[in-house]
Amino acid sequence: LVLLDHRLPDMSSREVVAELGKRLEELPVVIVTAYGDEHLVTDLFKSGIADYIPKESDVDYINLLPRVVKSNLEKFSFLAKERSFHKKLLRNADMFRRIFEAIPHPTLLFVHNGDGRFTLTNVNRANFDDTGRVFADLVGKGLHELNAVLPGVEEVVCEAFATDNVRNREFQVDDQGGGWNGWFACDCVKYMKNSVMLILRDITVQKLTEKSLLHSQEELECEVARRTEELRKSEELYRELVEKAEVAVTITDREGSFLYFNHNFAELFGFTEPEMRSLKMADTVHPNDRKRVLQIHRRRFNGKPAPKRYEFQGVRKDGKPVFVEVHTSLVPDRADGG
Repeated sequence: LVLLDHRLPDMSSREVVAELGKRLEELPVVIVTAYGDEHLVTDLFKSGIADYIPKESDVDYINLLPRVVKSNLEKFSFLAKERSFHKKLLRNADMFRRIFEAIPHPTLLFVHNGDGRFTLTNVNRANFDDTGRVFADLVGKGLHELNAVLPGVEEVVCEAFATDNVRNREFQVDDQGGGWNGWFACDCVKYMKNSVMLILRDITVQKLTEKSLLHSQEELECEVARRTEELRKSEELYRELVEKAEVAVTITDREGSFLYFNHNFAELFGFTEPEMRSLKMADTVHPNDRKRVLQIHRRRFNGKPAPKRYEFQGVRKDGKPVFVEVHTSLVPDRADGG
């Protein structure tokens, strides 16, 4: 604080105040003089002083001075804090403005008017491309006019404002002649106490891609169903041929378990089909030949040389021997390794 007499030996208080200039915003100056009048006081206040104390005979300015000094120090301290807070707000506002402008999608800010209506007050730079210019033209207008371009957007904005929750919606637009055709997604959220921010994204390419993928998937499913039916018919055909063949046929896995056998195979060894399902290949081979047959079987599954045609002595359910000629081949495309 500067406590200054109006009349100084080498200059006046006006000149001192003029020299201080812009520093008066942060530096309180209190003038004390016995030669003041209304015009002088008015001029000094206009020049930027904080306060004025007259040295009149009926005023005890010595006792008044401490209170004036304290009052002005508190006042300027408050003003300094207010200026600092204001600068911080300006910095934050600038930061959020930059963020708002940097959003790559058209972003619109609506303000609630208090009567249930919303007005578009601001749009970001993304609105000025070839697809968003229409929104910039709507600044200052009501939400219902945007609803004419994107039917249903008014409902989303009102819901977001009423519930304080983010609202998402997709719109299909067919604006004949207006340049707005395709699909758009919006994310809407309440901003501060009386505003709503709406972000729009053009998802037309995404929707067309999804439609194309869905069409391809449907075609693939139809093709799979067709091929499956062909394979089923082919399997039925060959199964019938094998069942009616006048030879015994079986398919076994690596461990010698029966994966399939026809009626002639079960009949050859004198077993019923349910009985045969509980047996293994080794149970149908006579003990004298069992080691040799199993060795051939393992070598074939391990990819080692093994005869495709050989003979062995089998054993029927009643214990009688049966002599069998075998013709073998691998079926490598079975999931179970048979």
